[in-house]
Amino acid sequence: MMTEPLKVNRPAPLKNVAAFSTLLAKMVDRHPDDPGLAVFSGPSGWGKTKSGIYGANKYRAAYVECGQFTSARSLLMQILIELGETRPRGSIEDLKTDAIMLMVADPRRPLIIDEAHFIAKKRFVDLLRELSDKSGAPVVLIGE
Repeated sequence: MMTEPLKVNRPAPLKNVAAFSTLLAKMVDRHPDDPGLAVFSGPSGWGKTKSGIYGANKYRAAYVECGQFTSARSLLMQILIELGETRPRGSIEDLKTDAIMLMVADPRRPLIIDEAHFIAKKRFVDLLRELSDKSGAPVVLIGE
C-alpha cells in the first residue's frame, strides 16, 4: 500500500534562510546612524538565492539579480523597476538620483542584490554604498 506524500505549502526551515532573515531584520531595524550595507556570502549551492528570495518576499524588498554583463546603467535601471519606476531613463547620475529618491520614500524597505560577485569586480559596490548612505535604506549583497 502506497502512502500519499505530505504536502507542504511553505519553505523548509533551512539554516541559511533563517540566517538571512535574521540579517534582514537587523538591517531593517538598525539605528539610522549605523551602516546600511551588509553581505551574505557562501559557496555555490548553499541556498543564498533561495534565502534572498524568501527574505525579499518577507520584507517587501526590492530584489535585483546581477549577471556577468551587468553595467552600472542596467543595474540602476533594474533597481528602479523593482522600486516601482515603470520607465527609468536618463544619465547614470539621473538614474542614481531617482533610485535614492525612491529609497528615501521608504527607508525600511531593503534592496537585495543577488550574484553581487559579478559587480564587485566592476567596482559597483561604491554605487550601492552611496544608495544606502544617501537614502538610509538597507542594501544587502548576496554572492560568492
